Amino acid sequence: MALVSHGEKDKELLMAWKGEGNNLQLYWSSYDEAAKKWSDPGHVAGSGSTDAPALVRHDGAIRMLWTGIEGDINVFESRFNNGGFDSQIKLPSVIQSRYRVSAASTGKALYIGWREDGGVVRVACHDQARQVAILERLPEGLPRCPIAPSLAYAGGHLYLASAGDGREQPMWICRRKM
Repeated sequence: MALVSHGEKDKELLMAWKGEGNNLQLYWSSYDEAAKKWSDPGHVAGSGSTDAPALVRHDGAIRMLWTGIEGDINVFESRFNNGGFDSQIKLPSVIQSRYRVSAASTGKALYIGWREDGGVVRVACHDQARQVAILERLPEGLPRCPIAPSLAYAGGHLYLASAGDGREQPMWICRRKM
């Protein structure tokens, strides 16, 4: 499940989630603070995932990002417009994962984090020209990551947090000046 604020003065929330059990569809609902209620759930047409989506505000829009269904390692994106999500767009093949993705925005660039098989964590910059550059494998020498990383941007730095191997290093955080 993912949650992001939006609307005038951030007085609304947008929530997105994967269906329960074998239901692979992606759903969303918006909370209106003034009305004190959630909208009826909507779904992203043609979408499907084995994991929960990520939500991020970037370039004036809310974006949902997710991995495909079983056997599909592509990562997809959709933008929230006029009370619903646009059709999905497949991101360039340099970003592929079987596991949940995460995202953070600097306002100028969208950063996407994911875990590859074997626990290697990667982060890519996806800019306004729809170009993608792999930043690096983060971090070299630390334990393999059993779950997808989380990303956040604050104070001019991109932060990456992830679980370690659960024994010697239960969690690690990396920071990079942007």
